[in-house]
Amino acid sequence: MGTRHLIAVYRNGEPVVAQYGQWYGYPRGQGLDLLTILRNIMEEDHGIENFKNSLDQCRFGTESEFTGSYVEKFPFTHRIHGAQIIKFINENNNSNEIVLKNDIDFAGDSLFCEWAYIIDLDREMFEIYEGCNKILVGEGERFPSSIFDDGGEYEPVKFVKEYTLHELPTDDEFIEALDTNEDDTE
Repeated sequence: MGTRHLIAVYRNGEPVVAQYGQWYGYPRGQGLDLLTILRNIMEEDHGIENFKNSLDQCRFGTESEFTGSYVEKFPFTHRIHGAQIIKFINENNNSNEIVLKNDIDFAGDSLFCEWAYIIDLDREMFEIYEGCNKILVGEGERFPSSIFDDGGEYEPVKFVKEYTLHELPTDDEFIEALDTNEDDTE
């Protein structure tokens, strides 16, 4: 099901991964996939530190690099990857440069960005945001309305829930906390 979403990682206050995804963005889809990947990372010896080290191989590409058929050159940027980009980065073992597209501004368009999943490595938190938001988002939030003010009807994605990476919920707890009564099982 085409449910657009954003998966991002913040480190030192800045996004280092900001991946647009096209499919299954609901909590029951990419949300659970990402939760499983995070659990696996946290269960590894030195898992969070290894993941942070793997992020050192990531960089956002330049505008000139993303012209033409750039997906062939930078396959990690393809919209089909969703949460798998986090698994891929974690398994890279510092061996190859990973060039990514910075899609963080997608969080400002909650008509289209239906869900956003943020891994904040500074605070070691997993944050969930929901789209289709028409209410102003305050200055203290990660995605305040003021930085995305386009005069449109929709505001940025709004914060819904967060979990510490060291105490992630079960799948059932996650879904129960984020249930939007959407038919997202297709």
